[in-house]
Amino acid sequence: MIYRLKPIFIERSWGGTHLSEIYNEPNKRIAVSKLLSAFGNYENEVEGTGKTLKELFEENPEIVAKGYNKKVFPLQVKLVDDESKQFSIQNHPEGKTEFWHILEAKKDAFVYVGLKEDLTKEELRKYILDGTICDHLNKVRARTGDCFLIKPGTIHAIGKGIFLVEVEESLDTTYRLFAFQKTEEDGSVKEIHLEEGLNAARLDQYQVDRMYRNVEGELIRCRFVSVKRHRIFGSEFFYADERSFHYIVVLSGEGKLISKRKEYPLNEADSIFVTACHGSYSIEGDVEFLDITL
Repeated sequence: MIYRLKPIFIERSWGGTHLSEIYNEPNKRIAVSKLLSAFGNYENEVEGTGKTLKELFEENPEIVAKGYNKKVFPLQVKLVDDESKQFSIQNHPEGKTEFWHILEAKKDAFVYVGLKEDLTKEELRKYILDGTICDHLNKVRARTGDCFLIKPGTIHAIGKGIFLVEVEESLDTTYRLFAFQKTEEDGSVKEIHLEEGLNAARLDQYQVDRMYRNVEGELIRCRFVSVKRHRIFGSEFFYADERSFHYIVVLSGEGKLISKRKEYPLNEADSIFVTACHGSYSIEGDVEFLDITL
């Protein structure tokens, strides 16, 4: 089966204009578009079914892979458009790895990824509390096309002026260690998860593994995901076998997916889920997209 997923918009004052333009929502500041999510408070609706992706998954977990027996859908994918805000310094526990692919970065944009030197837990605590934590993090200039794999425990943050796609394991746990802005948009004080974050933190010096991949081909293959970037001018065939679904995010251009005499138009930011064991399908047109599998 092939399903078209409806995005879930998260509006914030720091959101840029990329997503509002893509989705033709000029009066919204869309900071995040949840493209693929089947857990927590975010469940994508599946066009034409009256159901969410989570409901379809619970009815038949083998849409993920043949024999898939885990209770949680494995991945979530989102677009993040950060125009004006430095994200909080944070990390995640075991079970949540993230992959970032930067689609556009402004001239002075940067990210923080991991510690510059080995620290003890008490040293890390001190630097967080006295506000000097950023002096001890790798500050990396962000470039269009960059890819970063953020392993559990790695302290990290996204800087302003970055538009990216984020692929992550389906664990809804984030530890905020330090907040640049002390209040939420509703005026409430931001919660800090100091002890949890310290207990989960990688304390060794982190060697930044930045991969520049702004061309067609495999961006990452690791324990939890494979992400490939394709550019098609013409037509190309694909095959979804029993090992994994294929999840397609359109980055630019126009085209169509063709399968079993049905056609599915493809435009920027479209979100298409091809179930495991579906078999062959083709994509044609002048279109660039990510193909995400297990």
